[in-house]
Amino acid sequence: MLPVELEPAKASGGPGDVRIGPVFIEVVTFAEDQKLQDYGRFRQNVRAHLFTLDRGRDINWEGDLPELLSGDVFDARKERTEDAARQRAASGAAVDVHSNAPRRLTVHPGTAPQGTTLTGDTVEADQGRRLLGKVRGKCAKTAGAVPRGSGWRTTAASSTSRRHSRAMSLAAKTDALAALLAPLLAEYVHVAGSVVSNAARRRQPLPPDEDALRPAAQGFQRGLPLDRVRETIVILPANPLA
Repeated sequence: MLPVELEPAKASGGPGDVRIGPVFIEVVTFAEDQKLQDYGRFRQNVRAHLFTLDRGRDINWEGDLPELLSGDVFDARKERTEDAARQRAASGAAVDVHSNAPRRLTVHPGTAPQGTTLTGDTVEADQGRRLLGKVRGKCAKTAGAVPRGSGWRTTAASSTSRRHSRAMSLAAKTDALAALLAPLLAEYVHVAGSVVSNAARRRQPLPPDEDALRPAAQGFQRGLPLDRVRETIVILPANPLA
């Protein structure tokens, strides 16, 4: 059994994160961009408000969630949805709640048919550049700390976006991360590889285990008890040293 050491001393000075036998492991955490977090919280608040309007009423909502709104504007928006819910209850007909065109939110009578959706804005951010900058910082910090080819680097990164993560296949994400990080591994030859693992997200039912064995990287998806899914992608240098 190999010894495990926390914050081991490096040859170049200063502590590392973890050492297992001869292998140094550096860890960097990576959260979503702030504007993604802000809109995610806002979208949850909008959904929660709509669900409170469902109570005691036989209604369902379909259409577009609003763009990120400030406090006073959001309060006015909530009043419009409350009015629409009351009108629907009084008239028995579907009622539109209008925001900025081309967005449309409609309250319908009855239970939502299968396939009914509430869709939010697509919020974009250059997460790849942020991840690359964080990993590059670790690579530069540890240059000269360990003999050539003897150190693994592990990066722990949250998923960049739940919408984006689900839209891309595991194979596509594996290829994308390999294309992003492989040049960095070629530049910093003391780094023996990179492991990127997302924050486990809830999913029910759990999907089957999946492997994506690509030319430049390997991706793995595994279900965790009881309703969590984790994806882990391993990127190796093009010419790893023995």
